[in-house]
Amino acid sequence: AMLVGEFKCLSGGADGVPIRVCAPPSQAPFGQFALKTAEQVLPFYERYFGVKYQFHKLDLIAAPDFEAGAMENAAAITFREADLLLDSRFASLAARQRVAYVVAHEMAHQWFGDLVTMEWWNDIWLNEGFATWMGEKAVGTLNPEWHTSVQNALSTYSALALDSMESTRAIRAPHAETSAEINQLFDGITYDKTAAILRMIESYAGAEAFRRGIHAYLEKYAWSNASAHDFWNTETSVTHKVANRIMPTFVIQPGAPTVDVRSRCENSATQVTLEQRRYFLNRQRFEAGSPERWLVPVCLKSASGATQCVLLTQERQTFDMPGCSSWIFANAGARGYYWMSYESDTLREIAQTAEKTLLPQERIALLSDAAAMLHTGKIMIGDYLNVTGRLSNDPASAVMSEVTASLDRVGQDLVDTSDRPRYQAYVRRVLRPAYERLGWKVWPGEDPGTSLARADVIETLGSTADDPEVLAKASALAAEYLKDRSAVDPSLVGTVLGLAARNGNAALYDQFLERSRTATAPDEMYNFLFALARFTQPALIRRSLELSLTPAVREQDFAQAIGALMSNPEARDMTWDFVKAHWTEIQPKLSTWGGAYLIADTRGFCDATHRDDVEQFFDAHPTPASSSTFRRTLETIDNCIDLRAEQATKLADWLSHPTTLARR
Repeated sequence: AMLVGEFKCLSGGADGVPIRVCAPPSQAPFGQFALKTAEQVLPFYERYFGVKYQFHKLDLIAAPDFEAGAMENAAAITFREADLLLDSRFASLAARQRVAYVVAHEMAHQWFGDLVTMEWWNDIWLNEGFATWMGEKAVGTLNPEWHTSVQNALSTYSALALDSMESTRAIRAPHAETSAEINQLFDGITYDKTAAILRMIESYAGAEAFRRGIHAYLEKYAWSNASAHDFWNTETSVTHKVANRIMPTFVIQPGAPTVDVRSRCENSATQVTLEQRRYFLNRQRFEAGSPERWLVPVCLKSASGATQCVLLTQERQTFDMPGCSSWIFANAGARGYYWMSYESDTLREIAQTAEKTLLPQERIALLSDAAAMLHTGKIMIGDYLNVTGRLSNDPASAVMSEVTASLDRVGQDLVDTSDRPRYQAYVRRVLRPAYERLGWKVWPGEDPGTSLARADVIETLGSTADDPEVLAKASALAAEYLKDRSAVDPSLVGTVLGLAARNGNAALYDQFLERSRTATAPDEMYNFLFALARFTQPALIRRSLELSLTPAVREQDFAQAIGALMSNPEARDMTWDFVKAHWTEIQPKLSTWGGAYLIADTRGFCDATHRDDVEQFFDAHPTPASSSTFRRTLETIDNCIDLRAEQATKLADWLSHPTTLARR
């Protein structure tokens, strides 16, 4: 790789390897955090892999306008500015985590991708999925206070949601010949699903045995090419576990299983019956059944906390656990890549004591599984909200992230205009204990993740619940922040600016716009730029739309800027009309993946009229590397329409007599 431009570099090193972070001169001081991260990650990888870094020097370079997030050129890795640079004085925890993860991900590629390269693009997961998994491992080990094992559960269920669609694909692509086919492989299946599968196999084989298998794989295929079979055969020979039988079921066939869990006590033991089938978000498709079967490592956990791991090899099997348990949770540690399905009474019983009996990542699994059961009609919306309410003041930030996201999704997808005031009142009530506990300011000695929970709770109260107290406080803090950047906790800045914009006028818009132009650090610029998309006055929405076509919005950010406007319910229809009317100006601004991102921006629609309009428009105006995203987008809208038809009336009835289990 060769980069030409005016760069200034910060220099350091680790284990005898010179390391530099380079950027345009005005941005160079913001590379210190990335440099420190790289200096920690490199020796961690050398120890973990048992293979030295091979390229003699390492440069991390920020490019001002860059299509990808980053690119793992050997020893000269390129990044978007926001994925490498930050102002350590004012950077949020989320910004620090993003830079750390991207740096660790790209550095992992120096082994997975550069030292050992996949034989062909159909196995791109051997590069990207492994780098995702290793990046998470490195960052989690070096920053234990970030609780990445809990964050990983959110990533797993994000991948499972994508994998639950009819339009999903196998990790190992059956077709990867043209540029368009290859570009479409860089998605959540390649990255997040692969990382989840690797976590599951690592847990099944044992962490140290699995690490030895990684070392053997890198040693055997260094400076050459490898395939999927090479990896799982090496792991099997080293660990003496059947990775070569388990992994193909998750890598070669599409989709993921749901494991139906039933248990009963007999002769002082708990008989656990597990039954697997492929899970689909679409109720009709799920009920129709599907022939896929998996070899599933399942770790069972009883109400007493006892665990037992088994391998589900058939469609239906029964296992015995010592002692009688009132319930069995079938994903101990949340390391499995599958959904769980319980009877509604069992789900309710687990939820009642979940905060005491389940780990934070297991509570995320419980919430996610409840959402999956809602889609198939096994539970009703009231059951789902009761589970959510049980965990609505959870001490774990990642659990609160899932709780607030759940409340946001219900508010967007299922609440009619006439029911919105009652739903907003419910959300205010259910989140009030968490809001009062978290407040607006950092406590001395608080867990770093608390700032993320604080931002999530305040965002949902302000946007979904339209809480007047929260909105007023956000507006006041935004005014203070405009005068003094230290006036607001960095992890709250994006939330505060976005909520202030909801009721903001033209004068505030002008202030935000000016600050987006004069900001020095990338994260500050993006906080103001994307807050512009949160204004609700039609004239101000129109200004943001017109701004998107000017040089003020870089081409790399165009689809994201449109996506921010599409996420604003007040701006969604105006934005969609704008996209259609200005397509000839928009199309040249789209990068390789920009068209796919733009199509995905329409997933917020949940009615047949808009769905048909989206289909007709992009049928007539196809974009490169977007056919799979187009299918997923239409399917997402269809699933939302179906869920609304099935549950919206039930939600209205439940809101009349809610039986929330929220803690007081």
